[in-house]
Amino acid sequence: MINLKLFNILNKYIFIEYMKFIFQITLLFFFLSIVLNLFEEINFFKDLKVSILFPLYMSFLKTPAILEKIFPFIFLISSMVLFVKLTQSNEIVLLKLGGISNFRIILYPAIISFLLGLIIVSGYKSFSSNLLQNYLQIKNNYSEKKENLAVLTENGIWIKDKINNKINFITAGKLTDHYLIGVTIFVLNDDFKLEKRIRSEKIDISSTKWKLYNSVIHINFTKIPQKNTFINFETNFDITSINSLFTSLEAISFWKLKSIKRKFNKIGYSTREIDGKFHKAISFPFYLMLMSLLAGIVVFSIKFKGGYSVYIFVSIFISVIAYYFNDFSKALGDTQRISLILSIWMPIILYSLTTLIGIFYIYEK
Repeated sequence: MINLKLFNILNKYIFIEYMKFIFQITLLFFFLSIVLNLFEEINFFKDLKVSILFPLYMSFLKTPAILEKIFPFIFLISSMVLFVKLTQSNEIVLLKLGGISNFRIILYPAIISFLLGLIIVSGYKSFSSNLLQNYLQIKNNYSEKKENLAVLTENGIWIKDKINNKINFITAGKLTDHYLIGVTIFVLNDDFKLEKRIRSEKIDISSTKWKLYNSVIHINFTKIPQKNTFINFETNFDITSINSLFTSLEAISFWKLKSIKRKFNKIGYSTREIDGKFHKAISFPFYLMLMSLLAGIVVFSIKFKGGYSVYIFVSIFISVIAYYFNDFSKALGDTQRISLILSIWMPIILYSLTTLIGIFYIYEK
């Protein structure tokens, strides 16, 4: 028979202790990430005229996005520290006398982890995405390659390309596979004077040497255009470089995915990466919950009476295994051996089965 009063006291106690450990460990990784990223920023800005504190400011902008990736590890360690504290004190004996099983003890932190995961996805990710977007914009302003730009707009794709002392402004209505459809190219000299305008029905952008089909060329405002069935056009962009610009979704919050997907659909661009980011966000609270459950199962199974160092080592080991399995699953999805959606949920399914087996093992203990 469960003592309800004791159970309520337990829930309040676990909530306070768990939140304290999450805050402390998050703060530790926050400052650690700032220091590690600071070296990269100092190296980038060392030859530029910026304030001595500017690299530190840039590191602050990027760090929240770094924390997103290590939150599962943070929750795993926090859960393990909490359960170790419970098992190595007399508190666990009182809980057992009150009729509270090991399963109930580890379930409550897992529920807290799931709820915090929802908050991270719906709120924190928007905050970190905005900071990361500012970070990337500032980096781009100081980049030596900022003369080459590609932007996705409501009307299609816009590209600025500087090559061979020429400046090309390129607009396209759609991107289908490795073809730009409905393309207009304005070629300017270094003085920004228009030299020619090229219209093409379709351009193959498999390489940086584009292949223009059924193009019409106007040179120096001549009334009689040149018509060509096929010509080559050299640029700095190919399908890979354009894809890398448009599929960098880290700086996009969860709430903006729908509008970005609508924009991609309008120009015929693949929404596969956006669907993947959406499912990754949906799976994130489950991931945190499973990390907490795994921590509880490990602690209640091992029952090692030494210090925290052994459990920290176990946490690192589990995190490394999880990282490589997630990376392996992602590789299967990227190479289309399995669907992208399955590659995201496959680790969650595996961790769920592992957790289920562990719960059966400790349930009667």
